[in-house]
Amino acid sequence: MAQKKYLQAKLTQFLREDRIQLWKPPYTDENKKVGLALKDLAKQYSDRLECCENEVEKVIEEIRCKAIERGTGNDNYRTTGIATIEVFLPPRLKKDRKNLLETRLHITGRELRSKAVRGGFRKWHATHMRRRPCGSAPAMGFSRETTEE
Repeated sequence: MAQKKYLQAKLTQFLREDRIQLWKPPYTDENKKVGLALKDLAKQYSDRLECCENEVEKVIEEIRCKAIERGTGNDNYRTTGIATIEVFLPPRLKKDRKNLLETRLHITGRELRSKAVRGGFRKWHATHMRRRPCGSAPAMGFSRETTEE
């Protein structure tokens, strides 16, 4: 697991340095399928990393799919005004740590908490999204203005 995260971090770094946009041709075709140039890129990076080409190709494909997913979410936000927020829960509360919550971004902290409860995060909501006493850390990284009303 740690080796895969390291490989993913190094490949992301290489992609940024080389200014490669995996969601665009020649790495992705018009149907959002993998392009032929991805194999060449995997070969190039596996040589740089002295790593298995198949493993590098798998990780690059995961990065490409995630980039396409984010791009689709951005397009959806531009047209509908509804964003998808990734909510990470502690492993002891859910099987899936990452949960998706669709919402408009111009809402108050109270409205966000309400959406979280309706979205099935009730147990997590009760322990992590409550108001905090003055002087303590804001809940979920929100500024005090969004959590206090």
